Amino acid sequence: MCKLALNFFIQLHLLLLLLNVTTVTLAASCCTSNKTNLSKNVSSTEESNNHTLQATGLVKNSESNSQNLIQNKKLINNKTLSFLDNNQISKIDMKTNLDHLNELNNIIYTDQYVVKLNGGPELAKELSEKHGFIYLDQIFDNYYHIKHRRLRKRSLEPAHHDIHRSLVNEPEVDFVKQQTLKKRVKRDFRNDFEPFNKPSTIRRAPNSRFNDPHWPQMWYLNRGLDMNVQKVWSQNITGAGIVVTILDDGLEKDHPDLASNYDEKASYDVNNLDHDPQPRYDMLDSNRHGTRCAGEVAAVANNNFCGVGIAYDSKIGGVRMLDGCN
Repeated sequence: MCKLALNFFIQLHLLLLLLNVTTVTLAASCCTSNKTNLSKNVSSTEESNNHTLQATGLVKNSESNSQNLIQNKKLINNKTLSFLDNNQISKIDMKTNLDHLNELNNIIYTDQYVVKLNGGPELAKELSEKHGFIYLDQIFDNYYHIKHRRLRKRSLEPAHHDIHRSLVNEPEVDFVKQQTLKKRVKRDFRNDFEPFNKPSTIRRAPNSRFNDPHWPQMWYLNRGLDMNVQKVWSQNITGAGIVVTILDDGLEKDHPDLASNYDEKASYDVNNLDHDPQPRYDMLDSNRHGTRCAGEVAAVANNNFCGVGIAYDSKIGGVRMLDGCN
């Protein structure tokens, strides 16, 4: 009985020892695991701190770069202002340059050319047909007026050089030039005064020499403050043998005060490409300026009609070019 009790206590003691050993092992294992986790946590914390420090450094670098950019911008602006001051660029200079650019931009190119060549009108016609042009007319001497078949009538861009290169390469051709539109503005008389047909405005000119009804009102020819033209007329200088051409909106060739002085050879219609300068009539009578100018030059004297031209024995022609409706 005693032996059994002794064995029981011995086994119980061994079991307790075994349990203690297992507990210590588990505790040691837990400690090791906790240490590992702790070291990992410490490492993560250090990495986080490092990232924070790096981010802080980046922010500082960004702020520094921004400050540098601002300083550089100020420096550039200062240099720019200094450059402008040194070169004394003024608003007047800038306006002049802009006006010049606008003037260049307003150039309108046509489908017409002037060509200078040696060989006469027949050769000009032959070369025009050969290179895609239409022969229009001889201007004078060796200069000819031609038009290209494929170009637009008006363009903001000049024709490509291939258009006329073949014509330029002809041995008889000296030069070829594309024509541009020229701006011309008609000026007209504004009658802001009372009409001539009122009796109060009619005064007889001293030493009247003409029977034309409007001669008394032509103060610029017959008053003390006139152009002294009567002294020239008295020397028999009245325009005889002289031919004058008016470049305007046309000429009434059959006008009673111009018909006997009209010269067909001094006339042309640029719009319709013929030799009849007769103006285009409309409801506003807007194309009368050329005829008026012709009358001031060559209105027939002593025909009991209208007035007197300053060169009343001269011949008169007209070129119709300012009426651009056609």
